[in-house]
Amino acid sequence: MKKAEFDQLTTTLTNNLNNHPDVLGLVACGSMADQDYRPDPWSDHDFFVIVKTGTQSQFKQDLSWLPYADQIVLSFQETEHGMKVLYRFGHLLEFAVFAEEDLDVVRLNRFATLIDKA
Repeated sequence: MKKAEFDQLTTTLTNNLNNHPDVLGLVACGSMADQDYRPDPWSDHDFFVIVKTGTQSQFKQDLSWLPYADQIVLSFQETEHGMKVLYRFGHLLEFAVFAEEDLDVVRLNRFATLIDKA
């Protein structure tokens, strides 16, 4: 994925979640955080979505909030909080959905806060 396409997907994701009433935060991880190393053509999107308590399963079951949701060819829950999504055009999303009280299990060293409504 070209850098401009990567950035557009990030912007669309941020806008979609920022407009959702149950979203409290969005945290970009790894190269998506665009900190000490930048996304390259093989980078995936890694992120955490923080949502209101009780809505976590909704975000894992109904993926319509993701950019290009109509292009998803594979999605599955990998861990209690984590999901993987693969698009028809070959791009991968790896994300986790947390309620605020679940955040004590999170450990990050490279991140950027894209949404903070808390």
